Amino acid sequence: MIAAGVTHGAAIECVNSNNQGFNDWFLPSIDELQQIYNQRVVIDATALSNGGSVLVYGAKYWSSTNWSTTDAYYFDIYGQGEPNMRSKFDVGWVRAVREF
Repeated sequence: MIAAGVTHGAAIECVNSNNQGFNDWFLPSIDELQQIYNQRVVIDATALSNGGSVLVYGAKYWSSTNWSTTDAYYFDIYGQGEPNMRSKFDVGWVRAVREF
């Protein structure tokens, strides 16, 4: 879990990650972040039991889904449970994911 600006930078942080010895991380889409929100209690419990970190309360997580050339969607995991958009130049959190 990292903080990054510009969604392109956020995506690069995910792709370049070797966290836990894996190199197939990517920045989730807004639909994938919706699923993370739906399963946040299970994800936090699983992460903690495996030495990972929980989702940060109040953090706005970037998605790979663009709204326009200057804005992208983010998701506040413990907010209203709805996607929103913001400038790609704002700083936000990143939760890299892997396909399974």
